[in-house]
Amino acid sequence: TYESDFVSEATWHTHRFTTSQFIASFRGRSVQAPPLSFSDVIELGILIADKQEGSFRLQLKTIKSFKQ
Repeated sequence: TYESDFVSEATWHTHRFTTSQFIASFRGRSVQAPPLSFSDVIELGILIADKQEGSFRLQLKTIKSFKQ
């Protein structure tokens, strides 16, 4: 798994990620792995990991790739 963190905001916001922002991990721990290549990505997941109780809402309008 490769992961990258971002902070959600109360208003619409565009997040752009580059491959260098992703860190390889296994069960929450960093591991040695080749750099991420977006052309190899076949699935995307979102995990809420702030350990805060209560309601949470995240709306996604679009997910798309762009040339780096």
